[in-house]
Amino acid sequence: MDQEQVTLQELDDLTVRQFYAHYVGIDNEDELVRHWQTIRSRLSEDGPLYKCINYYKFVKSRLSSRFYYQELLDMKKQGNQAPVVMDLGCCTGTDLRKLMFDGYPGDKLFGIELNQHYIDCGYELFRDRQQCPITFITEDIFTITPNTIMPRAGVIYTGSMIHLFSFDQLHSLIEFIITHLIPGGIFMGTHVVADTTTSITRRGNTKHFIGMQDFKDVLERHQFVDIQFCKEPRQKDPDEDIMLNTYWLSFQCRLGLR
Repeated sequence: MDQEQVTLQELDDLTVRQFYAHYVGIDNEDELVRHWQTIRSRLSEDGPLYKCINYYKFVKSRLSSRFYYQELLDMKKQGNQAPVVMDLGCCTGTDLRKLMFDGYPGDKLFGIELNQHYIDCGYELFRDRQQCPITFITEDIFTITPNTIMPRAGVIYTGSMIHLFSFDQLHSLIEFIITHLIPGGIFMGTHVVADTTTSITRRGNTKHFIGMQDFKDVLERHQFVDIQFCKEPRQKDPDEDIMLNTYWLSFQCRLGLR
């Protein structure tokens, strides 16, 4: 699928067009496509050209299509008591902005991203640098500095992120999440898994596909409970091993009392 087909595919989604019309102020389809193309070019100037960037996945929220989204969105009903939501690896902040657009209080949303360039491109994509109430923090969660102020979150979300980490890094990630999640808080996300844990390197990028059972074992070992999985099919890239079975795994769990 070429880039033109991808952008046309995103335009077929009415909710995407409505979001950009109401939040960004672009309701002309040709102008919207040119805007997306400009931001994609900007994103590719610094940092790895991930598939989600190359194929314009950054233009719409993938969080909003997951099984746990409505439960997350319903937490807005708590008003000032709505839990802090932290998005690790937030890239352009698309998921957080969609959550805010759907009614979640923006001052309760925090995006953590390693690459400041992605955050800046997010401001350009959504044209909201001056008025966006979401807090974005540029930080490497594996080498976080002591003076960085991080909130304790009621919900921590990781989207299309865990398969970028090795098995050892996954344990470090879980430890970070436990440190920054309130007792009883929710950890949710979506990433690529395989039948058995394996790593592959393609086009200079290494992905680590943890097996579903291994992932569940990691969560249970760190005292996460009420674990829910939802496995969805995933389209393979042309140069992928046809014998490797991979899937999108959406998950939700709760941090048990420690």
